[in-house]
Amino acid sequence: MAGMDIGEVKRKYGGRIAVIGNVDCSYVIPLGSEKEVEDAVKETIAKASPGGGHVMASSNSIHPAVKPSNYMLMIELTKKYGTYPIDEKLIEEYAGRKYISKYLV
Repeated sequence: MAGMDIGEVKRKYGGRIAVIGNVDCSYVIPLGSEKEVEDAVKETIAKASPGGGHVMASSNSIHPAVKPSNYMLMIELTKKYGTYPIDEKLIEEYAGRKYISKYLV
């Protein structure tokens, strides 16, 4: 899903396909702060997980520049916030954000 808005994809095709992704692996996971990783994970969950059919992953492969601690943080945050049913407060707070879009190419 690199370069695509996962929320838009989910709205358009959500009932027909599963979506995978979309934590940015060009900046956020390799170079981002813990807060940036957290914001990206929460926004991705809020936009893609409601209604099911979402598999959390990076936006592409896990390449050598990926910071292991950020990747592990992505996994831990996914376990914390990405378990169904998704917290409605998280959806309300993060679904309208445009944090992810600044990394779309």
